[in-house]
Amino acid sequence: MNVKPRSPLRHEYLWYQSLYEQGYSVEKILETAINRVSQRSGGEIQPPVVDEDEKKVWRLFIEHSLGMVNDEQIRSHCPPAIPQRIEYIKQVNEGYLARAVDAQSNDFLVLFNTQNLSADTGPSEDVIKNLISTHNEQLSLLAYKNAHEGNPYGYSGDKKGAVAQSGISFNEIRDLLPSNL
Repeated sequence: MNVKPRSPLRHEYLWYQSLYEQGYSVEKILETAINRVSQRSGGEIQPPVVDEDEKKVWRLFIEHSLGMVNDEQIRSHCPPAIPQRIEYIKQVNEGYLARAVDAQSNDFLVLFNTQNLSADTGPSEDVIKNLISTHNEQLSLLAYKNAHEGNPYGYSGDKKGAVAQSGISFNEIRDLLPSNL
């Protein structure tokens, strides 16, 4: 997994690497990381409750940051999973909202960002629906890639600060659209 500069994992990975360079073992890094996310309860600091499965996944990410495991070994633990399909939801001010659907019900929102295009030059709702229907597999992989590379897009949804976990820009889909756009 290529951890990009904007990725939320980048900071954690650098921190894990720093601890390792200081002589911490993987187990000590895990213990330190768990204690770092301790929660305050009634004025006292309470360590979080972390079950063994969560510890295994956390350890796997630490080992990945240190180059001890490869991308394939952690991919299944990185939500969202590769979606099976993209489903159109609705038009929003910023473009078109869709849902990426996978077998484990780890659905996530995808925004086709066309907000900088005028109604005359941008794709219509029918064009986007046709695009999703025609290129669903390719768009599913693009949404997955963008979600993992830290490309969330905000949109004016039903709640304040609504965010689609993955954004797809007009430039990324331009070659898939009809040539008259």
